[in-house]
Amino acid sequence: MFTSEDDDADTIFRAYGQPSRHQPVFNVKDDALDAASIERYCAELGDVRLVTVDPLTAFSRLDQSPKTPDVRRFLRALIELAQGRRFAVVGLLHTNRWSDSADPLSRISEAQGIPQVARSVLVLGPDPSDPDGDGKVLATAKNNLIKGKPSAGFRIESVAVTDEITAPRLVHVGESVTTAAEIFA
Repeated sequence: MFTSEDDDADTIFRAYGQPSRHQPVFNVKDDALDAASIERYCAELGDVRLVTVDPLTAFSRLDQSPKTPDVRRFLRALIELAQGRRFAVVGLLHTNRWSDSADPLSRISEAQGIPQVARSVLVLGPDPSDPDGDGKVLATAKNNLIKGKPSAGFRIESVAVTDEITAPRLVHVGESVTTAAEIFA
């Protein structure tokens, strides 16, 4: 996991709960991350199956040049690396909270070209049908890989990680009829 915003000793540990399964965390506070540096980290670690970059635009400078051709050039090297080493990449992006648009793809902050290039865009947000506010929905905003756009319902529960630390955990509660657009409506 590459992050530029969250502290691995606090936020990351609490979010993932079992650092031995999700380590190491590379807390990179500059724009130096690219496919070549990810390759060096992977070579050190060995058998890497998942690379998470949070947020993707913090390392790519795509917030400065969000056009689709620039996005394609940036992502091409990362895609080739992932294909060659056989790992998945999850690039996290933030949503624009100030927009009133219900279109999930237009709500992605910073680099608008990323959802155009991505084969799958998922949105995690509050379940508008849950009166208590604990329900969450993982909905498909875009998917070129499968037919249909199923959503999944979750609830948040607290779990003890150690005697002193509790962490939130998403618990799957089944399919949801809520769409990505309804999350933003």
